Formats: sequence, C-alpha cells, structure tokens
Amino acid sequence: MNRSIGIDEMNRMCNAIMQLGYQPHEARIAATTMSRLVNKQGFVVGTPEYMAWARREIGNESIVSAAADALAA
Repeated sequence: MNRSIGIDEMNRMCNAIMQLGYQPHEARIAATTMSRLVNKQGFVVGTPEYMAWARREIGNESIVSAAADALAA
C-alpha cells in the first residue's frame, strides 16, 4: 500500500537522525529526501527498492536505517 509521509513522520525521522549526532539541517535534508521518494516518486516505505534508493541518494546507511526505523515505529 502506498501512502504519503506527513509532517509528523518527517519529525520522527529528523529526531532519529539527530540522535545519531547529526545537525538539524542535515536531518532535514535526509528526511526530505526519504519523504520525496515516497510522496513524489511513488516508492513504498520499507520495501527493498525504497531502501536501496534512499541509500543511493543519501549515501549513509545509519541515517537511512534510523529514519526507516522511525517510520516503522
């Protein structure tokens, strides 16, 4: 099922990324990228394709994993 990522999910992703020690602007960029993959490009959160594209675009496994885990919570 395809859904969109809203502001609450964006905030959860940002908080999870900042807990890794990244700055708020870095967290916002990563969360925006991950939400764009869903909202604009039609990926489904958590699928292997979504995770692969997120890793490719963000380039940091720990950020992608933390943000994806925040969406799953």
